Amino acid sequence: MPRNFFKLLPVTFSLLGAIFALYFYTLLSKDLFSLKTSSIGRNVYNFLNKKWFFDKINNELVNQVALTFGFYISYKILDRGFIEMLGPFGLTKLILFGSKKISKMQTGNFYGYAFFMLLGLGFLFFIINFSFLLIETSLLLIFLIIFFF
Repeated sequence: MPRNFFKLLPVTFSLLGAIFALYFYTLLSKDLFSLKTSSIGRNVYNFLNKKWFFDKINNELVNQVALTFGFYISYKILDRGFIEMLGPFGLTKLILFGSKKISKMQTGNFYGYAFFMLLGLGFLFFIINFSFLLIETSLLLIFLIIFFF
């Protein structure tokens, strides 16, 4: 079998169909008309002309099931459930929870504020001293520039 056999099949059948159509409709038009008006021709025409509802069966049994499955799994469970709880709603709840805890730590005394400032400076010195373990040096430089300016 030649290498381009399957590539040439559509062109070959298209040309053969055009040649047969030209032959039947120019040279055999009287025979085609008698076949069409006979009882066998009418029965074949009525059989092929009816709608067989293959598209409806495919739509209801395959496509609708796939769409319903995709809607409930990807949209309802994953997007509206899992992703939103990790994303916007989860972050909002986490910030609200943290801000309530931090607001309870505020006493209004200078000593409390000084303590938290010292904690922040200690954390900053920890990051600077152990940056080779945690982050790349260029990222630390960018962090410090953003933090102080």
